[in-house]
Amino acid sequence: MLKRMLSTGLLMSALTMLVFVVYQVAAELHAQDGVSTGENSPIAIAEPRAKGAAGPNANARLSLDLIPHGGSGNQRNDGVTSGTVSGRGTTIAIEVFATGVTTPLVGMQLRFDFDATLLTFVKAENSAFLNLPQPPTGTAFAALSPVRLASSGFLARAEFTTVTDVTGREFSIGIASVTLPESFSSSDTLTTTSRISFNAPTTSTPDFDGDGMVGFSDFLAFAAHFDTRQGDGRYQAKYDLNGDGAINTQDFFSFAISFFSTVPSSGGGGGSGGVPTKMYWTNRVKIQRANLDGSYVEDLITAELEDPSAIALDVGNGKMYWTDKGYTGKIQRADLDGSNVEDLITGVSYPVAIALDVGRGKMYWTDYGTDKIQRADLDGSNV
Repeated sequence: MLKRMLSTGLLMSALTMLVFVVYQVAAELHAQDGVSTGENSPIAIAEPRAKGAAGPNANARLSLDLIPHGGSGNQRNDGVTSGTVSGRGTTIAIEVFATGVTTPLVGMQLRFDFDATLLTFVKAENSAFLNLPQPPTGTAFAALSPVRLASSGFLARAEFTTVTDVTGREFSIGIASVTLPESFSSSDTLTTTSRISFNAPTTSTPDFDGDGMVGFSDFLAFAAHFDTRQGDGRYQAKYDLNGDGAINTQDFFSFAISFFSTVPSSGGGGGSGGVPTKMYWTNRVKIQRANLDGSYVEDLITAELEDPSAIALDVGNGKMYWTDKGYTGKIQRADLDGSNVEDLITGVSYPVAIALDVGRGKMYWTDYGTDKIQRADLDGSNV
């Protein structure tokens, strides 16, 4: 009987603690006035009681880490702070860390800063804490007994979903604040300016050795880091041409497009060594493009074409060039979105391949009908 009374008493104490935590979290979350739209949208997760003087964790530092491809994460900060996201309904997952936390915690509260017209918050997870139901502003975490963080400072894995097509749209996820209570009467609230950015213009260059040419030495350097990812000890960010945290076939496609091309220095007037974030191809009577993973296929040009064959990109200047081996035989160019189509050279017998030397302002093509390799300026002059 005594054992039963003791176990019942412990259970009631635990339930009382949970009720108390839920009450405190609910009061705080309701005080945030619901879910806001646009930037500075707060999502609260965990148990706050942020009152009184600063506690022992006031000097802890926050950081964010993007999990490639919306995966489960590894609870280690791999330093991924940018990525490329496309489409609607795409999962985005990040991990939140606080280094320098010196005490166990009885809960935590995170408020994320993001554009609610582009994203929706789905959930946050940390198996060391209890996950309690809360209002639409987020998810609550609490602990029956104080929890000491892992050595990495892992706080939570947070998951978001795109609510509209974000292809090509720049946006970011940040943290408005994190409250870390070590007891129900003492806590510290932390802030950070660190953010994870998406779809930002890339400044990566496949000219890894900096000699102005994407050549064989660059290929060997790229091959030595192929099939690596952040956190495996071999990954180096400069070879991750699309910035998704892994050096894989998508990066290889970007490298291959630029292979044997000249990469001019900044201010040289001949474009840049920027890496394309799309792949382009000809399809008999039209020119199309898609993301490097094959998603979001677009028809760019469907008129003014007869039989387009080869295509080459000048990403830095926003142009694409192609040969058309149709009845008239010509070389054309347009903006990368398919607008402003120009006939550069007409009367070519049977052009089947094209390459650009942007740094020197030249284009080269093969004419199967005359068995010649020819060149001209990028505007079609001086053939």
